[in-house]
Amino acid sequence: MPYHLRATPGLIEVDCYGTFTRDDFLALISDVEATERALPVIPCRITTLAGVTAWQLTAGDFMAFAAQRKATRFQNSFKSAVVAPEQVLVGIARMFQTLNDHPQIKVAIFPTREAASEWLEAE
Repeated sequence: MPYHLRATPGLIEVDCYGTFTRDDFLALISDVEATERALPVIPCRITTLAGVTAWQLTAGDFMAFAAQRKATRFQNSFKSAVVAPEQVLVGIARMFQTLNDHPQIKVAIFPTREAASEWLEAE
């Protein structure tokens, strides 16, 4: 899979790289949801897109994910920081942010991991 997922106390980290396909996206969704179910409190997360070289996803893929998430009630609210250092990655991240308008999830996009971490740590 062209991603690496780590769950530490208080943070889920996802690093995406290489060519990212619809199947990869669905596998990542499944892994994140399993991680969320295994934890007593859903932590904030950082998703880094810097290593992605090609996207093989459609807007429909993002829309289906967003619809599924909107139907989910989480045990707590959380933040989701997306690190997108290049303009094309910012465009992908904006589509994700726009479609993922869940009242319990606050999504923001950052050019660096450091900026994303600062936002997650701020109250």
